[in-house]
Amino acid sequence: MSVMVLMALLSVPAAASEYEMCGLGPVRSVSLSGCDVTQCSEAGFVSQVLGVGDFRVGGYLVPEMVPVGLERIRKLGFFTMADVECVYDGDGVDVTVEVRPAIRIASIKFKGNKHFWRSDLSEKLSLRVGDAFDLDDKFNVEQLNSAKNSIEKE
Repeated sequence: MSVMVLMALLSVPAAASEYEMCGLGPVRSVSLSGCDVTQCSEAGFVSQVLGVGDFRVGGYLVPEMVPVGLERIRKLGFFTMADVECVYDGDGVDVTVEVRPAIRIASIKFKGNKHFWRSDLSEKLSLRVGDAFDLDDKFNVEQLNSAKNSIEKE
């Protein structure tokens, strides 16, 4: 019997304990923090983002499902990071979803080039205007370095 209890304890994801406070009572309030893009000033947008993560006033959060909700928010593509802080005061849980907006490429300019057509350089670059770009993301940095090396070889 004790082996089954041990197996049950081992099967609980580590993240569940991280968000244990989130499941202690009904959700009293939910807010989105760290979002300084224009859309975040619109209540409808914020409500939809929080809804995608299943963060709703009046419901109960299951600690094991909090990471799933955060991942869904990240997959929207608007944010490079999403985390949650839950504060329980005995009457309910106040939930703050902290996000970091994705930086979008507004324009691409090539300077100092007199040898290649702009269209040829653009073809070599896998990044496009409107793409999310994060210098903290190793994949984005590798993409940029790969394009740079490809252009420099010609």
